[in-house]
Amino acid sequence: MEVGEICCDHLTCSEIASNFMESVRRYNNRRKRFATSNRWTIISAKNEYIVQAMVVVELRTEEGELKLRMNGRRGTRSYVDKLQARMKAFDVIESGKHSNFIEALRQNKKPLYQIINAV
Repeated sequence: MEVGEICCDHLTCSEIASNFMESVRRYNNRRKRFATSNRWTIISAKNEYIVQAMVVVELRTEEGELKLRMNGRRGTRSYVDKLQARMKAFDVIESGKHSNFIEALRQNKKPLYQIINAV
């Protein structure tokens, strides 16, 4: 049986469904703002970057494919358009999977500004 969030709240005598849906809406709004942010800096016609949560996210066109790089490490997936790649970058950062990049950065003792300047 499927019911809407309000009916679910009434059936369970709680606000779990409403809170969950509000959380999903907030996440989607943050994701949209990240993808369309003015903070994306265009390096060239094919490359751009943004710094988010101490992670340098680059979008690069390499060999005709749009690729993501995070703190200098190139991803393996190709993306159809910039919006799709930006949203994937947001998902990775929000999920906490970027922590490996931060740890590698700290272990190499390479300052963030050197990574940005290498772009």
